[in-house]
Amino acid sequence: MLSEAIKKSGRVTLPVSARFGTPGDDTPTYLVPENSHAELGVISVWYNYQNAVWRLDYSRDVKGRQIPTFAAKLARAKAEPGRDFIPDYSIDPRTIPIVGASEILSGKFV
Repeated sequence: MLSEAIKKSGRVTLPVSARFGTPGDDTPTYLVPENSHAELGVISVWYNYQNAVWRLDYSRDVKGRQIPTFAAKLARAKAEPGRDFIPDYSIDPRTIPIVGASEILSGKFV
């Protein structure tokens, strides 16, 4: 049912997470089959010694496939390999609307 819903929607992006440890170790922990109707977006990030993210990639190479990051997809930025950007921490997260799955399923959110 999930596969059919993704196909019907035509605008689903599923997360790809890569194990990070040694730089260059981008072994995927989850990857959608090639015949999926969903797009992919990398959600893995590098943290610094303060446990903060100061740079985000536009895309990552995962098993020889260039996949844009969720951040780049949200910004509608070109997923350029080998390039990164500084996240904008001036945005107050409390201003971002949150919609619960129950609201969507019950039809309360349009």
